[in-house]
Amino acid sequence: MPTFRKPRGSYVRDTGDWFSDKLMAGAVSFAALPGLYNNLYLYNDSDAGHVIQLLSITGWIESSAANLDVLTVLGQIGAAAPVPAAPLDPFNPQRAGALYATASAAYQGAGSFLELGGGAAPFIYTPHHPILILPAGYSGLFACDTPSLPMYVSLCWVVLPQG
Repeated sequence: MPTFRKPRGSYVRDTGDWFSDKLMAGAVSFAALPGLYNNLYLYNDSDAGHVIQLLSITGWIESSAANLDVLTVLGQIGAAAPVPAAPLDPFNPQRAGALYATASAAYQGAGSFLELGGGAAPFIYTPHHPILILPAGYSGLFACDTPSLPMYVSLCWVVLPQG
């Protein structure tokens, strides 16, 4: 009777399949603030041995011309208290990742590598690879490129050992 042996090498599979117990999520709803740009930071507040891999972004911006710009920045620029984030399974422990919602007079998203939104319709972005990989001390910045607009952003990430 033949036996099946797994081939050596690496497998390509969605990260969430392997680490469902380490998935975290958080969401922020922004009001329209006259003359101000809405910004959301996903900050890796873990120790130096863990990275955050952002797996999906869901959102909505109330304008057909506005976009959500995504980039990586060092540190965290945000409100004094983070917006609550939680594990997808409520029986799993709280893991790294703090969401900070801010509004600024100047646009913060210059140099973004990804633009989402437009069309005043909800968007979901879930590629087959991590959108961002954030070492400890880094943030993912999600900035609206048009001031004075209400918007909603939801993120799902996994926290993994570095290396």
